[in-house]
Amino acid sequence: MPRVETAYIQLGGNKPDTPDWFFRCVSEEIPLLGKITALSSCYETEPWGFDSPDRFLNAVVAVETDLSPEQLMQTLLRIEKKAGRHRKSEKGYESRILDLDVLALGEQIVNKKTIILPHPRLHLRNFVLQPFSQIAAQWVHPILGKTTLELLAGCTDPSEIKRLTNQYAALAIFGG
Repeated sequence: MPRVETAYIQLGGNKPDTPDWFFRCVSEEIPLLGKITALSSCYETEPWGFDSPDRFLNAVVAVETDLSPEQLMQTLLRIEKKAGRHRKSEKGYESRILDLDVLALGEQIVNKKTIILPHPRLHLRNFVLQPFSQIAAQWVHPILGKTTLELLAGCTDPSEIKRLTNQYAALAIFGG
């Protein structure tokens, strides 16, 4: 029987339909991977790594799953495609309706062409660390040996990040 582990998945996007896809991911798509055990607040952030007038929404969800890292990543890519996202083949960032990244799968360390775990840049990004530390403050990075709170405290990313506290915004994104 496959081993069940907690996967931490980052949700992001900055297009008009992004809130609808966040809701759909949390209510319909991600539950197909396993049992959702935690969901962070939604954060509004400035674009990271490129210029865009449109701000991003970001959140992190924890799900207990028995999928392998490769199966998990392939499933998330199918969800992105269903949302209308087409990843660029060349490197670089751009606006997108939905971006789903596996931040970690338990304490697994994976370095394959299709997936690297833990996510190689999670410790560099406030928009990842803020919501991640909200739901998994004591998760320890298996390579860096630091908790998400310690990674957040040491993060030098100056990007502005704002937790959405408006109850109507939260309801619109994550449902009632």
